[in-house]
Amino acid sequence: MAKDIYQKFDDGEIILNITNDFMKAYLKIKTSKEEVNLSKQYILEFLKKNNIVYGINERYIDDIIKGNNLNKPVEIAQGLKPVSGENAFIKYYFNNNKEKKAKIDENGKIDFKELNFVESIEKGQVLAEKIPPKEGIDGINLKGEKIRANKGKDINFKLGKNVEISEDGLKVISKCKGRVEFKDGRISINTLLDIKGNVDSSTGNIRFSGDVLVYGDIKSGFFVESQGDIEVNGVIESATVKTEGDLIVKSGIQGSDKEVIFCKGNLICKYIENAKVICEGDIVTDFIVHSNIMCVGSITVNGKKGLIAGGELNVGQNITANIIGSPMGTRTYLEIGVDPKLKIKIKYFLDEKKDIEKKLKILTVTINSYKNLLKKRALSRETRDMFLKKLESYNEFSERLEFLNANIQKISSEIEDSKGGILTVKKKIYPGVKINIGKLTKYIREEISRVKFYIEDKDIVTRKL
Repeated sequence: MAKDIYQKFDDGEIILNITNDFMKAYLKIKTSKEEVNLSKQYILEFLKKNNIVYGINERYIDDIIKGNNLNKPVEIAQGLKPVSGENAFIKYYFNNNKEKKAKIDENGKIDFKELNFVESIEKGQVLAEKIPPKEGIDGINLKGEKIRANKGKDINFKLGKNVEISEDGLKVISKCKGRVEFKDGRISINTLLDIKGNVDSSTGNIRFSGDVLVYGDIKSGFFVESQGDIEVNGVIESATVKTEGDLIVKSGIQGSDKEVIFCKGNLICKYIENAKVICEGDIVTDFIVHSNIMCVGSITVNGKKGLIAGGELNVGQNITANIIGSPMGTRTYLEIGVDPKLKIKIKYFLDEKKDIEKKLKILTVTINSYKNLLKKRALSRETRDMFLKKLESYNEFSERLEFLNANIQKISSEIEDSKGGILTVKKKIYPGVKINIGKLTKYIREEISRVKFYIEDKDIVTRKL
């Protein structure tokens, strides 16, 4: 506290105390009387003489003149404290919490396969935003002097690879798909998700916008989806795998009736066993056993075994293998030279056509009964409305049926016009194998060595290698 300032007057003494920072002043009227002969102007002049011109509480002066608050210090003036500006800070729009938590659905059921192991980032996604610093509010001391407020401190982004700053300098934006790497405040996007072990209960299911590398296996019952390529150093065990790119499995694929392997690119693996596979590119493997495969491109089965035995293979182009079937006559079905997607599409259209024809048949009976009532003028307004709705449904289904028939005919023509692929057997093909090339069929009834099957003059012909 600063030194007291004294001033005598007729009825006593004025004692003024001013803080060192000149932000507060205390006034004490020392007197033995119950009232004092002081004017408001006198006190104001006294304060002014001591450099107090701002923040004066005139109500306290009025109280003093009335004889209140005598012989005790009163806060007579107070300055305005400066308010420091707010520092800039960064809001992050990604999960930088490493803790994995199981997903809980709306019914409270916990799914331990959904652990949000990785957060996928899209190109152009805002990752972080800087909230700029704010100016402070200046203060004023008792002298009326301005007290400068501290400005808020700015902060800079720390940028890593595959990110950029927005034009206004306030946002960090991803330059590609991938996942965020956040270390020591630095933001980067990594296009590769590398999983050091297995995809299992420790990771949960994986959904990622970039490439995925699994050092171990993809365990049974789990799910991996990637918008890039997937590479697995181990085995895919009865798991569902979907990739927009290539799938490389350094060991093999051991499937089941439920899980499906789907890749839009090429599939390269050691073997495929008891699996369902849909591949829009080519497949290269050592052997395929008891599997259901749809491949838009070609299938090449080479290596030591080079075996295809059991199951069904629908291939848009060619099949090349060392051995097809087995000495035990394992039933093996090969369809070559027709895009499997056309077969799927025409089956979908045919199923829908069958369903619509059934509905039209029922509607026809109902509409005819309404027409009979109409002839007899026995239709109420409510029944007439129902009749009109049935007619509307009939017309909609008829239009859909016309659309389906046109598409079925178009796809059938495409299948009919398929030139067919080539089946190349480098060693042996056994009885029990059924071959479809285009729309032609051939059953293998005896063991044949080193042969090629293809269409010539509207027939499946064989030629020795």
